[in-house]
Amino acid sequence: MLSSFERRMWDEIQQQHPAGAEDPAYTRPPPEERAVEQLPAVLVGGMWAAILLVLFGAVVAGLAVATATAAGLVLWRARSRRRRAAPRDDRLPGG
Repeated sequence: MLSSFERRMWDEIQQQHPAGAEDPAYTRPPPEERAVEQLPAVLVGGMWAAILLVLFGAVVAGLAVATATAAGLVLWRARSRRRRAAPRDDRLPGG
Protein backbone atom coordinates (compact mmCIF):
# COMPACT_ATOMS: atom_id res chain seq x y z
CA MET A 1 0.00 0.00 0.00
CA LEU A 2 1.29 3.46 -0.89
CA SER A 3 1.49 6.37 1.49
CA SER A 4 -0.24 9.64 0.58
CA PHE A 5 3.06 11.16 -0.59
CA GLU A 6 3.89 8.12 -2.73
CA ARG A 7 0.36 8.14 -4.18
CA ARG A 8 0.69 11.84 -5.14
CA MET A 9 4.03 11.19 -6.76
CA TRP A 10 2.64 8.21 -8.66
CA ASP A 11 -0.31 10.28 -9.88
CA GLU A 12 2.04 13.03 -11.09
CA ILE A 13 4.13 10.48 -12.98
CA GLN A 14 1.05 9.03 -14.64
CA GLN A 15 -0.18 12.50 -15.65
CA GLN A 16 3.16 13.43 -17.20
CA HIS A 17 3.55 10.13 -19.05
CA PRO A 18 0.35 8.80 -20.58
CA ALA A 19 -0.09 5.05 -20.71
CA GLY A 20 0.31 4.81 -24.50
CA ALA A 21 3.40 7.01 -24.71
CA GLU A 22 6.67 5.31 -25.57
CA ASP A 23 9.96 6.06 -23.89
CA PRO A 24 12.32 8.17 -25.99
CA ALA A 25 14.77 6.16 -28.03
CA TYR A 26 18.25 6.15 -26.62
CA THR A 27 20.76 6.45 -29.41
CA ARG A 28 24.52 6.50 -29.51
CA PRO A 29 26.08 9.93 -29.17
CA PRO A 30 27.27 11.58 -32.38
CA PRO A 31 30.77 10.70 -33.61
CA GLU A 32 32.23 13.92 -32.21
CA GLU A 33 31.32 12.84 -28.68
CA ARG A 34 32.66 9.32 -28.94
CA ALA A 35 36.03 10.13 -30.42
CA VAL A 36 37.80 7.96 -27.86
CA GLU A 37 36.33 4.88 -29.51
CA GLN A 38 38.01 5.91 -32.75
CA LEU A 39 41.55 6.22 -31.40
CA PRO A 40 44.16 4.81 -33.77
CA ALA A 41 45.51 1.43 -32.74
CA VAL A 42 49.03 2.86 -32.44
CA LEU A 43 47.91 5.23 -29.68
CA VAL A 44 46.01 2.56 -27.79
CA GLY A 45 48.98 0.21 -28.08
CA GLY A 46 51.32 2.94 -26.91
CA MET A 47 49.21 3.56 -23.84
CA TRP A 48 49.17 -0.10 -22.90
CA ALA A 49 52.88 -0.50 -23.63
CA ALA A 50 53.72 2.45 -21.38
CA ILE A 51 51.61 1.06 -18.53
CA LEU A 52 53.11 -2.41 -18.83
CA LEU A 53 56.67 -1.11 -19.07
CA VAL A 54 56.25 0.93 -15.91
CA LEU A 55 54.60 -1.98 -14.09
CA PHE A 56 57.42 -4.37 -15.01
CA GLY A 57 60.15 -2.00 -13.90
CA ALA A 58 61.30 -0.33 -17.12
CA VAL A 59 60.28 3.10 -15.86
CA VAL A 60 62.47 5.20 -18.19
CA ALA A 61 61.33 3.29 -21.28
CA GLY A 62 57.71 3.46 -20.09
CA LEU A 63 57.90 7.22 -19.62
CA ALA A 64 59.49 7.62 -23.05
CA VAL A 65 56.69 5.60 -24.67
CA ALA A 66 54.08 7.52 -22.66
CA THR A 67 55.56 10.84 -23.79
CA ALA A 68 55.54 9.79 -27.44
CA THR A 69 51.99 8.48 -27.10
CA ALA A 70 50.83 11.71 -25.47
CA ALA A 71 52.38 13.74 -28.30
CA GLY A 72 50.63 11.51 -30.83
CA LEU A 73 47.33 11.89 -28.98
CA VAL A 74 47.62 15.69 -29.00
CA LEU A 75 48.39 15.73 -32.73
CA TRP A 76 45.56 13.29 -33.48
CA ARG A 77 43.01 15.38 -31.52
CA ALA A 78 44.13 18.62 -33.16
CA ARG A 79 43.88 17.05 -36.60
CA SER A 80 40.44 15.54 -35.98
CA ARG A 81 39.10 18.84 -34.57
CA ARG A 82 40.46 20.79 -37.51
CA ARG A 83 38.89 18.29 -39.90
CA ARG A 84 35.47 18.68 -38.23
CA ALA A 85 35.70 22.49 -38.14
CA ALA A 86 36.73 22.91 -41.78
CA PRO A 87 33.81 23.27 -44.20
CA ARG A 88 33.75 20.73 -46.96
CA ASP A 89 34.13 22.44 -50.29
CA ASP A 90 34.59 20.21 -53.32
CA ARG A 91 35.19 23.07 -55.72
CA LEU A 92 38.63 23.59 -57.14
CA PRO A 93 40.47 26.72 -56.04
CA GLY A 94 40.23 29.62 -58.44
CA GLY A 95 37.25 28.35 -60.28
